[in-house]
Amino acid sequence: MADVQHSAVRARRGVAARPAIGSATSAEKKLPIFVKIFVISLIIPLIFSLGSITLSTYRIALLAMFVPSFIMWISGKAGPLRWADGLICLMVTWMIISTIYHKGMGEAIEPVGILTLEHLGTYLLGRVFIRDARSFRQMAILLFCVGVFLFPFALYEGLTGHNLYRSIWANLGRVPFDVNMEARLGLDRFQGPFDHPILSGVFLTPALALGCFVVGYRKGFVTRTSLTGIAFLTGFLSVSSGPISALTVQIGMVLWEAIFRPIKARWWIFLGLAAVAYVAIDLLSNRTPIVVAISYLALNTHTAMNRVYIWEWGWVNIFSNPLFGTGLGGEWQRYSFMTDSFDMFWLLYAMSYGLIAGIGHLGAALLIVWQLIRKKIADERIREYRMGWLIGFVGFFMAGWMVHYWEAPLALCFFFLGSAIWFLDYEDGADEAVDDTAEDTAERRTRYSRFPTRETRST
Repeated sequence: MADVQHSAVRARRGVAARPAIGSATSAEKKLPIFVKIFVISLIIPLIFSLGSITLSTYRIALLAMFVPSFIMWISGKAGPLRWADGLICLMVTWMIISTIYHKGMGEAIEPVGILTLEHLGTYLLGRVFIRDARSFRQMAILLFCVGVFLFPFALYEGLTGHNLYRSIWANLGRVPFDVNMEARLGLDRFQGPFDHPILSGVFLTPALALGCFVVGYRKGFVTRTSLTGIAFLTGFLSVSSGPISALTVQIGMVLWEAIFRPIKARWWIFLGLAAVAYVAIDLLSNRTPIVVAISYLALNTHTAMNRVYIWEWGWVNIFSNPLFGTGLGGEWQRYSFMTDSFDMFWLLYAMSYGLIAGIGHLGAALLIVWQLIRKKIADERIREYRMGWLIGFVGFFMAGWMVHYWEAPLALCFFFLGSAIWFLDYEDGADEAVDDTAEDTAERRTRYSRFPTRETRST
């Protein structure tokens, strides 16, 4: 009876009754509880031991959902298989082969399990359970709220140098050690629940665009500006070059979208100007544009030069070990004064596991972005959500050229990639066309009422 009433209401609104791919009913659009648990578990820094295996909280959540996610994906219950799916599987498969090659079958079991969980498991979680606008919006709200929740802890740690957040969790169990980092710009660097201040900045990066375009959809100028500002400030308190650069670029893209919104080809113009700038730098400088960008985006000269050396030596190592790479954590060629830290996420996979893994890694990300850009969508709300995802991923992409991702931010990055696939399956005029923000408001207004709604009474 409820389904009939719902369909009648939708018919009066002039919305087609057929469901969107992967979401037949309104109930199916809600973000599943286990996805919420996964997202929240990313900021719980507790560590558990299972024999010789160390498990963080989010890995336990992933273990519980890996098999169901895989079965739903391979059976086609999450829409058709896509080329990006194949590239992710290629990457993970080659990472497994490379790990076995370097460590042997016996020692490779634990790292193979972890890398499969953190790459394929997180991708499938977003791929399978974020299938429509409402679940995507609820995911965005949750990620943004997590960032807002961390803000007072970030501000406190920045001003005092005391990691209050981690101290609270240390009363409940084992947590990773604090990293003793030098202050920057007069602030101690916010580490919070993560292994390094850089990771806190990376984790908070997508919240800026999601806050502006998804959480702030149809909100006024002041509200959207406030949402964007608090996300920027929280990420800024990591005081890390990569995340701050990524956040700044996102602010620029948000402003570009706001100022040039009436121009249909505004983003092609943006890409054209970026290409012109790249060529100009290449012609006028004795360094490559990538090296120039890295040099100017870093907060200090030492960090900038180290990133430049990583870029140069990274390619040396890739072409020296093109098939199976150097192995994760393996020795790689570099200057004697450099540390073994390889702070370049988008180059690391090709160097550590081989070119095939690197192609799958970077190729999947770029393919998803390209397909989203080319996808024709008439619905304004879905276009706004897509813009939020694209600019949010630009944050991950930018920071990844100056930072290495591991632990929770790595898991979030691949989950975020998977959460974009529903856009490719979206069809204008399907069930998704109903404004999920309106539905959420109506649900909150009537959930506890003992009186029927106006639509119900008139049915």
